[in-house]
Amino acid sequence: KKRIKKVVISKSIGPIIMMSVAMIMAVLFSTKVIPEVKASLPQGFSLSGMAGMVDRVSQGVADGLPFLMAGVVVLAALVSWSVPNLTGGFRDKVLNRLPPWSVYKSITGVIWMISTAALLKKGADMKAVLQSQMKMARPWLKKELQTLHAGALRGQTIDQVMTTSGRGFPDEEVVDDIAIYSKTSSFTDALIMLAREWIEEVEESVRQKMSMLNFGAMLFMSAVVLFFGMGLFAIIQQVTQAAKGF
Repeated sequence: KKRIKKVVISKSIGPIIMMSVAMIMAVLFSTKVIPEVKASLPQGFSLSGMAGMVDRVSQGVADGLPFLMAGVVVLAALVSWSVPNLTGGFRDKVLNRLPPWSVYKSITGVIWMISTAALLKKGADMKAVLQSQMKMARPWLKKELQTLHAGALRGQTIDQVMTTSGRGFPDEEVVDDIAIYSKTSSFTDALIMLAREWIEEVEESVRQKMSMLNFGAMLFMSAVVLFFGMGLFAIIQQVTQAAKGF
């Protein structure tokens, strides 16, 4: 968990910086640069085209800055809350494939495999283990454990529940591997072996997913810079033309 957390923190620095730079640039352009350039326009002159679009966006950013900042804070809080708590079809089909939800699923899955395998190896009963885990689990993990526990109460083995439930917990590929290995060895041995192998895979997977987030942040920052840069250039052109005509 510490290794994966270290990867998440180190790979989050870049996206946070780039998103912050994009926001700061948008605010500076909207509240300082563009208003000062517009101040040189002849009275009654209106901007059009790309210049007009950037002008409208900058006005919206300047007027709605307090709401924008509040929205960012609220969005961050909602995402933080949803990672361990949100359940439902949208979480299963969409969010679990995107960071940070996919990262949480990977980390939670590998920790569950290791801890469960250790308990089973010492002779603990699977139903009792799941029941105990459900009491301490956050809502998202609790729902996954409830599926396993319900199957166990129906007389199914956990590997059978994993393959038939369609939940893909702890991971789709791991579920397929468990179904194969459990036919040649005990479920506990299969869980231990796959957990050890999966640690490295999860770490690499988290690194890749965080790299995707980094790429997305870079695209966003580039788009903001390009948009306001082109808009400023268009405004300057129209200001120059207006000055010549005047």
